[in-house]
Amino acid sequence: MGWLRDIFVSRTKDWYYSQLPVDPSPNTVASKTVIADSEYISVVLKSMRIVDVRKGLAKFYATVHSHIEVPYSTGKPAIFNYVTTPGTLEKLDSAHIDRVVNLNSRLLGPIPYRGADIKMEIGLFSIKEADLAEPFINLLTSMSSLAGVSFINTALPYIGPLEKGFELLTGSGNDTVLEIGIKNEFSIINTGYYVVIRASKSSINVSDLKIDTNDFRLLYKNNTIVEDYPYMVFEISSSQNRDDWFNIPEISDSYNKLQEQVRKGIMEDVKNALTVFKLIVLTSPDLLIRDGKIIYKKVENEITEIFATTTTSKSKSYQLKNLKEFSLS
Repeated sequence: MGWLRDIFVSRTKDWYYSQLPVDPSPNTVASKTVIADSEYISVVLKSMRIVDVRKGLAKFYATVHSHIEVPYSTGKPAIFNYVTTPGTLEKLDSAHIDRVVNLNSRLLGPIPYRGADIKMEIGLFSIKEADLAEPFINLLTSMSSLAGVSFINTALPYIGPLEKGFELLTGSGNDTVLEIGIKNEFSIINTGYYVVIRASKSSINVSDLKIDTNDFRLLYKNNTIVEDYPYMVFEISSSQNRDDWFNIPEISDSYNKLQEQVRKGIMEDVKNALTVFKLIVLTSPDLLIRDGKIIYKKVENEITEIFATTTTSKSKSYQLKNLKEFSLS
């Protein structure tokens, strides 16, 4: 698993992790078990609270790092690393240590769930201010944005640099503190809201907790704020559909090449480009094969219709519609 494991082992405290009850949670995520090869999953960090990050420290950076491994068709896990420093948390002074932030930061997905275990490490760190801290954090955040959390092949080149960069940033002994974190392997994926809180099981009863529907902060059932413990709230959700499928890079690139051949109007070249497109949509790690078959069939039908209506025309102005206009339904 990720390099975070060493930090979790060496700095373990009393941390409590649990799925929150359905009834008090916002009515946005149904609680159910995700079905392999039938659904797309997402993980979103909804909120976090920092309490007494470092006594006597005037300035620090609060940074979230996540490392999530998802099984996919090659047999090896797809790895997604994400580093985030929300604007309101970039630099906090001792007068503003105690606060909750509505992050709504996507850590994973939507991505096909292929079954088997999903491994997840999410850590909230406070990092001592130094001359290189701010530009280094900004660099890692920018790299995370480029890598993304939705497309496997896009994230692949950034796995090593992001892990190495954050390891350098947080491996400086007492200059970095892991405030709260989760390290878990999900063999069964249940959708819903989860909380990891720096408190012992004896001091927290999960049935007494709920989530504020406005900003996703953690509350007690009597609506008072949970303010004595650092925590993170994250959401696991699933969907039958992937609304951004047309942005999958290899599918978009292949379709554009197919479009070029259609415009030229040479049927043999169109057939060859269509064959390549078929292979890509049916083997894409970012798309369920069910949806790949739907996309290919609709594109194939579109091409058949175009050439059936233009075979007697002298015009060579053939053109497919925009990729996102093809519906998965």
